[in-house]
Amino acid sequence: MVCLASSYKCEGRCYAGKEVLDNRIGGWLRPVSNSPTGEISLEQCRYADGTLPKLLDIIEVPMLRPEPLHHQTENHLIDAGAPWSKAGEFNPRALSQLQDRPATLWLNTDHTQKGSNDCVSKAEAMAFPNSLLFIAPDNMSIQVVCRPWKNKKTCRALFQYNGARYNLSLTDPAVIFAFSHKDDGTYPLTRASICVSLTEPYELDGRCHR
Repeated sequence: MVCLASSYKCEGRCYAGKEVLDNRIGGWLRPVSNSPTGEISLEQCRYADGTLPKLLDIIEVPMLRPEPLHHQTENHLIDAGAPWSKAGEFNPRALSQLQDRPATLWLNTDHTQKGSNDCVSKAEAMAFPNSLLFIAPDNMSIQVVCRPWKNKKTCRALFQYNGARYNLSLTDPAVIFAFSHKDDGTYPLTRASICVSLTEPYELDGRCHR
């Protein structure tokens, strides 16, 4: 698969991408482990040289079977005993071949205190046939905010898509590292392509978050 998402999840990572077939790009894949929350441990996804997969790497991931979970129909259980390997890199100039073009990012019905259109109810999510989208948003910026009570900075993605405004939490380690050292503020991006995922329900509020 070509890697389109690499994010923090519990003590490990969540990866997702689209299958690379002989003559075309296939459907979405999200490798999951057999841990209670499905994250991939750092040891399970390291290449032979010790490095971790990066965005746009073409990764060979040994998988045992599909493991769909409600709206997360893309989940596939990994073979935890088999190593991942890098088969190549996807050409960033060809990103348009990977893009999804939905009318909306699922439903725009709810939001958290800090976000905008960043969550939906569990009942709404259960009706969706997918939980991953790769899009080209409009007017995207990265917002950096210090949270003194947590002694750290948080990064959020602000953008528009088909006229709707979004303010979503960022979970990509590379993006967080690049922006968390900056002063508080909003940093516009000239152009961006992003993967948006819909989580399983959070324990705290029962909602599925983008």
